[in-house]
Amino acid sequence: MSFALESLLWLVVATLSMLLLKRWIHRHAQGIGLLLTGNADGAFLIYSALLFPGTFVHELAHYVAAFFLDVRVRRFSIVPAKQPRGLMRLGFVEIERTDTLREALIGFAPLLAGTVIILLIAPRELPTLQGDVSLTVELGNLLASLPRALGAPDFWLSLYFIFAVSNGMLPSESDRQAWKPIFIWFAAIAALLYLSGAINDVPESIDRGIASSVRWIVRAFLLAVIVDLLFVPLIFFAEKLLESIKQQHVL
Repeated sequence: MSFALESLLWLVVATLSMLLLKRWIHRHAQGIGLLLTGNADGAFLIYSALLFPGTFVHELAHYVAAFFLDVRVRRFSIVPAKQPRGLMRLGFVEIERTDTLREALIGFAPLLAGTVIILLIAPRELPTLQGDVSLTVELGNLLASLPRALGAPDFWLSLYFIFAVSNGMLPSESDRQAWKPIFIWFAAIAALLYLSGAINDVPESIDRGIASSVRWIVRAFLLAVIVDLLFVPLIFFAEKLLESIKQQHVL
């Protein structure tokens, strides 16, 4: 298996895992808030406070991307607010109408910013990517080094920020609106390259270059997945404890 294909497969696995974990965390964290406050608004405020660093990064990334792409920002907020039909919004950036490409890049900005931040705040005790071995081996080394990182003085703080940022960086439905035509173009180009056989003749240097770029993204995503998996039992047992105390079942 080529380095690039292995990296892309890991990217799909990591992305799907992040999405599934985010949904579970979103639901059960608000369940804890509901048990603590007894009402949906209070539950949402607790949830928004827990993920505030992620919300801040998400909306600021939109704002900065719009600024550099010369798209005017009409409104900007990181304050949770109730929307029509009982929906709640953690924050928002409202931009003026622009072309599809710039809109797609602005929608993509939180994912890019969150990835970079996760890589920057990851515990220094974790090994760096070497680039000369398969990503599967690299990720095995990453997991094996986690117990050593537990002794770092800022380990738990780093974990919290990775948790908050990773659960706030995934694109919302409005962020993805401009992605469809861009995705269709890329899919069409990839299909043409595959059918023409050109994709099989990619030089090894380019293959490794693509793999190198993707593997850093995969590293950030899998760090997010690992951290979420560490928080899942804490959220689960906290919820069950509160259900036992309150004699209520919220989910």
